[in-house]
Amino acid sequence: MSYGGDDSSIPDKLRLDYAPTSRASCKGCGRGIGQGEVRCGVKVRSQWHDGFDMHFHHVACAPKASGPGAFKGVQRLRWADQAALADALKMPLDESKPAVKKAKRLNELVWGVVDKVASVPKKQLREALEENDRFITDKMSPAELAYMIGDSLVSGLLPPCPFCECNALVGEGGMIRCAGFAAGTTSCRFSLVLDSVFDEPLGSEEMRGRTKRAGVFEPTQPLARALKDWSPPKDAPPFHGDLHGDIDSGDDEELDGSCDAKYAWHSVLNAVDLADGTNKYYKMQLLQTGSSRRQEQVGARLPQLGRAKKEFREQFKKLAKCDFEWCEPPVQHPSGYAVTLLPGQLSDEATGEAAAGGGGKSASGSAMGSSLPPPVARFVSLIGDKKMMAAQLQEMHVDLEKMPLGSISTAQIKRGYEALTRVATQLQTPAADGDEQKHRLLTLTTHFYTTIPHKFGLDEVPPVIDSLPMLKDKLDMVEALLQVQESQKLSKSLGPAAEQHPLDAMYAQLQCGLAPASEAEHEMVRRYAANTHGSTHDTYKINVKDVLAVSRAAEQPGFKASLANRQLLWHGSRLTNWAGILSQGLRIAPPEAPVTGYMFGKGVYFADMSSKSANYCGATSANPTAVLLLCDVALGSQYERLNAEYEAAESCKKAGKASTWGVGKFAPADGGASSIEGGAIRVPMGEAGDSEYMKANFARLQKAEGGKARAALLYNEYIVYDVSQIQMKYVVVCELEFDG
Repeated sequence: MSYGGDDSSIPDKLRLDYAPTSRASCKGCGRGIGQGEVRCGVKVRSQWHDGFDMHFHHVACAPKASGPGAFKGVQRLRWADQAALADALKMPLDESKPAVKKAKRLNELVWGVVDKVASVPKKQLREALEENDRFITDKMSPAELAYMIGDSLVSGLLPPCPFCECNALVGEGGMIRCAGFAAGTTSCRFSLVLDSVFDEPLGSEEMRGRTKRAGVFEPTQPLARALKDWSPPKDAPPFHGDLHGDIDSGDDEELDGSCDAKYAWHSVLNAVDLADGTNKYYKMQLLQTGSSRRQEQVGARLPQLGRAKKEFREQFKKLAKCDFEWCEPPVQHPSGYAVTLLPGQLSDEATGEAAAGGGGKSASGSAMGSSLPPPVARFVSLIGDKKMMAAQLQEMHVDLEKMPLGSISTAQIKRGYEALTRVATQLQTPAADGDEQKHRLLTLTTHFYTTIPHKFGLDEVPPVIDSLPMLKDKLDMVEALLQVQESQKLSKSLGPAAEQHPLDAMYAQLQCGLAPASEAEHEMVRRYAANTHGSTHDTYKINVKDVLAVSRAAEQPGFKASLANRQLLWHGSRLTNWAGILSQGLRIAPPEAPVTGYMFGKGVYFADMSSKSANYCGATSANPTAVLLLCDVALGSQYERLNAEYEAAESCKKAGKASTWGVGKFAPADGGASSIEGGAIRVPMGEAGDSEYMKANFARLQKAEGGKARAALLYNEYIVYDVSQIQMKYVVVCELEFDG
């Protein structure tokens, strides 16, 4: 359903309509296309932007097609033009067939009405359709509006689209198409064949029973009346923080973003529609120079600034389909660009940032002058590095032009989780019709990409989230954004004080004690990492560089030390996440996140194999640094599973257990286990091999899952659903040595 990178997969590649003017020339022969002449629009991949351009041709000059049905809009043409096209393609219409006779009669009736209303001004055509609660957009031409009225008067009003629920169904001879938008973002691709006029099928017969004809001019709540009743909010959205120009002015003068008492005149709009393969954005910003002469000329007298604001408003409304002053981002209206939440706009969490990103102090850089021990200083510098954060987010295709580091807000992250929850629900309960399932996933994915802006290369295809592994990847990305937001809060709170070294200030903000581990502790951790490297993780080696003992005062009072079965277990995460993890603790996914994306439900996941956790660190041969955490985890009695169970959190609770254990085929040897803190914490650091526990208990575990379960997990997974069962012990900074 999405654009696949070659011309054959471009959706609705060919389109037929009547030329509204005689200004266009044919891309094939170069001659003009006369007003009212049938023209063929050919959709081509744009060389200038992310999306498509439309090249118009004479019908005779258009690319070859398999048949009339390959042209979108063919059944909206007058009957004589449809017949001429079919003859040219050597597929003449057989007017002796009942379906063709019916289509011809319907076409003549509709065009009889269209010809009568064609001279009516566009404004009145819009009002007539709005009065009948029809879905229309500003982009619709007078000819399109006239055709919609003609079809409605002849055939009656159609019910809402069964897919997008817009009142946007329009008859086209022997078929019905939707002109609406699914989820307000994606062009709806619902179509239904009523009578096959041409030989090839154009839609899904399975949808036939889902639409009924209705009488004309039986409005529900008229849109025009609803708009009259609407009034803007009493208080305009406040402006927070400073705004600086980020657009190249072409001269050497310093530019500042234009602000007044309530607004930052700056906006980033983005449009994502996987149905058309579109992922683009539009940035607007009013700029003024810092010179006093120009300030007085523009600011005090206001003639130029006033005109600029007027043009800004008009362009914003044209693109976003709403008024700039009353728009509360993030929001998107049908057929409009999505309005992105920007730094300084409606977000107390994202103030004081320039739109180009950054803000506050960076804790990265030299440790010279820091009072921290060198290993601690190196680690704080690593996790506070904004360039690192930006690079890792860009690796995950996050678009930092549309969503700079400083503009990431809790509201946007929450919406991202909610969008993924809808995807998860669709994956769990797929539509019976395969094409409908594909389109629903495409629509939901588009909504997610609109909520969390992504950036792909011109030759890359924005992928539809159509599997659980892809869903999990996006959940990890949203979690990374959440942790980066926490890191940005810490960075902003450092303030302008110059007397304290940035690393010392960042360390203080973590509120987490870090100290170099003893030589014995370092050796224990090194051996644990070496012994528990999984045999299937054979593309890299783990080299332990620094081991830091952790003491989080916030964890100690509530830690459930009295629970039995305490083990020292691994947890891995991306570099972007560690400032948030150390300052806030390990956290369980929020309610907005889907359960489906987590193998054993929403919880905190641990492993007894170092490489299993290292795989979650996102390290590469180009950026090989990885950070692992060793935690004292009070597992208590365990709910044991051989296979994934998305509802394991609830099942574990019902079974009266304290944690879930996904039992793997390979595990550290029991005989090599050690302990710390006087035997209170078991360290499963034996050499990895076939799981002794699995061998001894497989029959029992299989019976508990219905008697036919297979061992699906290679390595053990330990999941707790209560963060008071976790106490951080060691931060382990590693370098992954990749093969080749």
